[in-house]
Amino acid sequence: QSEEMKKVYPSIDCALRIVLYKKVKEKREDIPEYGYLLGYARFATDKNEAASNNDQGGLAVTIDWEKGIYQGGFRGLAKFWGQEGTEGFKKHPNTGVVLDGKKIPNWEIIKKGILDICQYLSSIDYFGMDVIITEDGFKICEINSAPSIGRGQFLYGKCCLDNEDARSFVKKKTRPYKKSFIECFKAATQEG
Repeated sequence: QSEEMKKVYPSIDCALRIVLYKKVKEKREDIPEYGYLLGYARFATDKNEAASNNDQGGLAVTIDWEKGIYQGGFRGLAKFWGQEGTEGFKKHPNTGVVLDGKKIPNWEIIKKGILDICQYLSSIDYFGMDVIITEDGFKICEINSAPSIGRGQFLYGKCCLDNEDARSFVKKKTRPYKKSFIECFKAATQEG
């Protein structure tokens, strides 16, 4: 883990979760392209000390794929953080670090590397990569072939199907995932 990331919470690695999908191709022989669905950085806290997962008391900050910056404050589940956690903290409650608007270290290397890796995963239509930022690049912790999007939508405060490519993916390509995507979409749009 990079020194910059250790400033946020030093004893547990922060992982970026990046969820991508294969865009619907016009022709079967076209080279696959991948779209960004959502992403966030997960940080440990003194409430959990063993992991950065939100389900265990960790906090997350959403990321802007195009700009390579953190967006908003640290958000966590109400069962650990109360209403204040669901609305977001401007700074990490244990270390006082503020990330909103800051550049993600090594972002251009990470983004290019993830898109390069996608070309080797061309048989997978939808996946999430967990990425650890290092001093000079990044490491992939794991690749999830069917990551949940519920937590990511909670963090973004909106449905992740707000772009046409993502909706097209759900409609034409993803029978195994379609039900969960549509349920999330309906829930997000009914709640505002």
